[in-house]
Amino acid sequence: FLGAFCLAQKSEAAILYVDQLPAEAGSGWDGIDGHAYVGAPGTGTGYSTIQAAMDAMTQGSTIYMRGGTYNEHQIYMCASRHGLPDNKNKLTSYPGEWAKIDGQHLYDPARIRNAVLYCTGGAGFSNWIFERFEVTGGGDVDELGNPLRSEAGGFYINDNVEGLEFRYLYVHDNYSDTASSGKAGGISLDHARKCTIEYCYLKGNGNPVGQRNSANAQIAITADYAYANPTSLASAMHSNMVRYNLIDGESSDVLGGSSIGFVHKGMQRLTGYDYG
Repeated sequence: FLGAFCLAQKSEAAILYVDQLPAEAGSGWDGIDGHAYVGAPGTGTGYSTIQAAMDAMTQGSTIYMRGGTYNEHQIYMCASRHGLPDNKNKLTSYPGEWAKIDGQHLYDPARIRNAVLYCTGGAGFSNWIFERFEVTGGGDVDELGNPLRSEAGGFYINDNVEGLEFRYLYVHDNYSDTASSGKAGGISLDHARKCTIEYCYLKGNGNPVGQRNSANAQIAITADYAYANPTSLASAMHSNMVRYNLIDGESSDVLGGSSIGFVHKGMQRLTGYDYG
């Protein structure tokens, strides 16, 4: 008996490194975006900013951020919107190091949503892993410390999301006004399906000078009301898992964040409330 068969092989995912000059010793990187970079996970290409790496990544790529602080805001993640279910796009710290992304609460009148990491536009956003790094400084403020944008924060992914994983993150002191209730200063997802948020520490996100029970939450997973029947599972939020997170409403840099840990549309609070 003779037979022929073939085995499908998963294509090699690209490796991208983000480093700050002078480049890490041994990397061989010359400081030019897109040039060769040698790291422990393998040989890839180096970039001077997270945004440059985001713009260059392809489906299934992993971006490793070398340890240190990256003062970037409005990092647009939509150049490669969709990873694969078995080969997700990934943003993470370099092994054994810790990266911090600080938006610095910068005011930019050209920006509608001054989040640290965001994607919107209507084409969806799926199959990503965010793991082992710090996000702070989202949202801009006036001279009195009042947030200027109602939809800002740390992560703002308002684009019909599916298959996202948030793990081992420290998301703190990201601001968002209370004008658009049902959003979040920490992690805000829209029409989310099959997403996981676990083992994260969320602290002091929301409106630092607002009423803590009506301020935007630390985490929000939202969708609009479905008045038509039958409901489409392609656009409804379902099968999401939020577990094993530490949520603290106190801010470390101003007056405090939201006491609401998790919220759905509007003020449908599921966790957290200040009494008295």
